[in-house]
Amino acid sequence: MKKIISILFVLVFVLCLSACHVEDTNGTDNYELETFTDEDIIKGTNISATFTYQSYINNKGKFGCSKMSGVKLIDTFHCYNETLKIEFTSSVTKGNFKLVVVHDGIIDVIPINQIYVYEAKNALGEYEVKVVGESAKFEITYVWEK
Repeated sequence: MKKIISILFVLVFVLCLSACHVEDTNGTDNYELETFTDEDIIKGTNISATFTYQSYINNKGKFGCSKMSGVKLIDTFHCYNETLKIEFTSSVTKGNFKLVVVHDGIIDVIPINQIYVYEAKNALGEYEVKVVGESAKFEITYVWEK
Protein backbone atom coordinates (compact mmCIF):
# COMPACT_ATOMS: atom_id res chain seq x y z
CA MET A 1 0.00 0.00 0.00
CA LYS A 2 2.83 2.42 0.83
CA LYS A 3 4.41 1.72 -2.55
CA ILE A 4 1.18 2.60 -4.39
CA ILE A 5 0.78 5.83 -2.41
CA SER A 6 4.41 6.76 -3.11
CA ILE A 7 3.98 6.13 -6.83
CA LEU A 8 0.77 8.19 -6.92
CA PHE A 9 2.47 11.02 -5.06
CA VAL A 10 5.40 11.07 -7.52
CA LEU A 11 3.01 10.94 -10.47
CA VAL A 12 0.95 13.89 -9.18
CA PHE A 13 4.15 15.85 -8.47
CA VAL A 14 5.50 15.25 -12.00
CA LEU A 15 2.18 16.25 -13.55
CA CYS A 16 2.14 19.47 -11.54
CA LEU A 17 5.66 20.38 -12.64
CA SER A 18 4.93 19.65 -16.28
CA ALA A 19 1.82 21.83 -16.44
CA CYS A 20 0.74 23.00 -19.88
CA HIS A 21 2.91 25.95 -20.86
CA VAL A 22 3.00 27.93 -24.08
CA GLU A 23 6.46 27.54 -25.53
CA ASP A 24 8.69 30.54 -26.28
CA THR A 25 9.58 30.11 -29.95
CA ASN A 26 10.75 33.60 -30.90
CA GLY A 27 14.14 33.53 -29.16
CA THR A 28 15.58 34.48 -25.81
CA ASP A 29 16.03 38.18 -26.61
CA ASN A 30 12.48 38.74 -27.88
CA TYR A 31 9.81 39.10 -25.17
CA GLU A 32 6.89 39.80 -27.56
CA LEU A 33 3.82 37.59 -27.16
CA GLU A 34 3.17 35.15 -29.98
CA THR A 35 0.09 33.22 -28.87
CA PHE A 36 -2.10 35.45 -26.69
CA THR A 37 -4.14 38.22 -28.32
CA ASP A 38 -5.53 41.44 -26.84
CA GLU A 39 -8.94 39.75 -26.69
CA ASP A 40 -7.44 36.87 -24.66
CA ILE A 41 -5.90 39.41 -22.30
CA ILE A 42 -9.12 41.36 -21.76
CA LYS A 43 -11.29 38.27 -21.21
CA GLY A 44 -8.89 35.76 -19.75
CA THR A 45 -7.54 35.02 -16.29
CA ASN A 46 -6.29 31.46 -16.65
CA ILE A 47 -2.69 30.47 -16.03
CA SER A 48 -0.37 27.54 -15.77
CA ALA A 49 2.42 28.50 -13.39
CA THR A 50 5.35 27.07 -11.47
CA PHE A 51 6.72 28.59 -8.26
CA THR A 52 4.73 31.82 -8.04
CA TYR A 53 4.70 34.38 -5.26
CA GLN A 54 2.49 37.37 -4.64
CA SER A 55 2.35 39.86 -1.81
CA TYR A 56 0.55 43.06 -0.85
CA ILE A 57 1.62 45.44 1.89
CA ASN A 58 -0.31 48.71 2.23
CA ASN A 59 -0.04 50.32 -1.22
CA LYS A 60 2.69 48.03 -2.59
CA GLY A 61 2.42 44.79 -4.52
CA LYS A 62 4.81 42.19 -5.84
CA PHE A 63 4.24 39.26 -8.17
CA GLY A 64 6.73 36.87 -9.68
CA CYS A 65 6.97 33.48 -11.25
CA SER A 66 9.66 31.08 -12.39
CA LYS A 67 7.50 29.91 -15.32
CA MET A 68 4.06 31.18 -16.28
CA SER A 69 1.85 30.78 -19.33
CA GLY A 70 -1.53 32.50 -19.53
CA VAL A 71 -3.26 35.64 -18.32
CA LYS A 72 -3.32 36.59 -14.62
CA LEU A 73 -5.17 39.44 -12.95
CA ILE A 74 -2.82 40.74 -10.27
CA ASP A 75 -4.72 43.75 -8.92
CA THR A 76 -7.90 45.77 -9.32
CA PHE A 77 -8.36 49.45 -8.46
CA HIS A 78 -11.81 50.98 -7.98
CA CYS A 79 -11.66 54.69 -8.80
CA TYR A 80 -14.23 57.41 -8.20
CA ASN A 81 -13.26 60.42 -10.32
CA GLU A 82 -9.75 60.61 -8.86
CA THR A 83 -6.16 60.36 -10.02
CA LEU A 84 -4.72 56.85 -10.08
CA LYS A 85 -0.94 56.64 -10.19
CA ILE A 86 0.95 53.32 -10.34
CA GLU A 87 4.73 52.99 -10.51
CA PHE A 88 5.83 49.66 -12.01
CA THR A 89 9.24 48.03 -11.90
CA SER A 90 9.60 44.87 -13.96
CA SER A 91 12.29 42.32 -14.63
CA VAL A 92 11.75 39.66 -17.29
CA THR A 93 14.50 37.09 -17.82
CA LYS A 94 12.88 34.37 -19.90
CA GLY A 95 9.97 33.69 -22.22
CA ASN A 96 7.42 36.14 -23.64
CA PHE A 97 5.73 38.69 -21.40
CA LYS A 98 3.30 41.60 -21.35
CA LEU A 99 2.10 43.80 -18.48
CA VAL A 100 -1.05 45.84 -19.11
CA VAL A 101 -3.61 48.14 -17.52
CA VAL A 102 -7.17 47.32 -18.55
CA HIS A 103 -10.21 49.63 -18.35
CA ASP A 104 -12.83 48.98 -21.03
CA GLY A 105 -10.01 47.44 -23.08
CA ILE A 106 -6.24 47.65 -22.84
CA ILE A 107 -5.39 51.28 -22.14
CA ASP A 108 -1.65 50.99 -21.48
CA VAL A 109 1.11 48.46 -22.12
CA ILE A 110 3.79 48.80 -19.47
CA PRO A 111 7.38 48.68 -20.80
CA ILE A 112 9.38 45.80 -19.36
CA ASN A 113 12.78 45.73 -17.65
CA GLN A 114 12.50 49.32 -16.48
CA ILE A 115 10.61 51.66 -14.16
CA TYR A 116 7.41 53.12 -15.60
CA VAL A 117 4.70 55.34 -14.12
CA TYR A 118 1.10 54.96 -15.27
CA GLU A 119 -1.24 57.83 -14.41
CA ALA A 120 -4.96 58.28 -15.05
CA LYS A 121 -6.54 61.59 -14.09
CA ASN A 122 -10.25 61.69 -13.28
CA ALA A 123 -10.24 57.89 -13.25
CA LEU A 124 -13.69 56.41 -12.88
CA GLY A 125 -14.56 52.74 -12.62
CA GLU A 126 -12.51 49.59 -12.39
CA TYR A 127 -8.86 49.48 -13.51
CA GLU A 128 -7.14 46.10 -13.70
CA VAL A 129 -3.46 45.21 -13.86
CA LYS A 130 -2.82 41.97 -15.73
CA VAL A 131 0.28 39.99 -16.64
CA VAL A 132 0.50 37.71 -19.65
CA GLY A 133 3.20 35.13 -20.10
CA GLU A 134 4.34 32.46 -22.49
CA SER A 135 6.82 30.35 -20.48
CA ALA A 136 7.82 33.63 -18.78
CA LYS A 137 10.14 34.07 -15.82
CA PHE A 138 9.62 37.50 -14.27
CA GLU A 139 9.13 39.70 -11.25
CA ILE A 140 7.13 42.91 -11.01
CA THR A 141 6.71 45.32 -8.16
CA TYR A 142 4.30 48.22 -8.08
CA VAL A 143 3.33 51.08 -5.81
CA TRP A 144 0.06 52.96 -6.18
CA GLU A 145 -1.59 56.08 -4.88
CA LYS A 146 -5.04 57.53 -5.35
